Amino acid sequence: MGQALILVGHGAGEEALVFYRMLAEDIRREYSYTWLAMLHGEPTAEEAAKEASEAGVKKALILPLLLAPGLHLSKNIAAEDSEIRRAFSQAGIETEVINEGLLQAPPMREAVAAHCLKAIGKSTDFKD
Repeated sequence: MGQALILVGHGAGEEALVFYRMLAEDIRREYSYTWLAMLHGEPTAEEAAKEASEAGVKKALILPLLLAPGLHLSKNIAAEDSEIRRAFSQAGIETEVINEGLLQAPPMREAVAAHCLKAIGKSTDFKD
């Protein structure tokens, strides 16, 4: 089996979680070994690690769903002793972390910039 993709969000109430779930489902349609874990709230890293382990996963790529790199990324996700990595390690799953914020990807920056400019009534050359 291939490696799992673990999407790690900050976490929030149910109103925000619905969007994390929508993203995970969109990705899961193309790559079924995709799980979601939150830094705060559910689903937890332990739940995601358990499900991935039960599916036979031995390696996971952890992709933070955070706009910019910062303390959450460096301490709560990427650090070897982070709760996220520890949960997967305890489940027998090796991890690799994409140590970048979403805004480090030019298409994401363009999408966010277009969204901001649209909010104030400005048009952009960015593609929707």
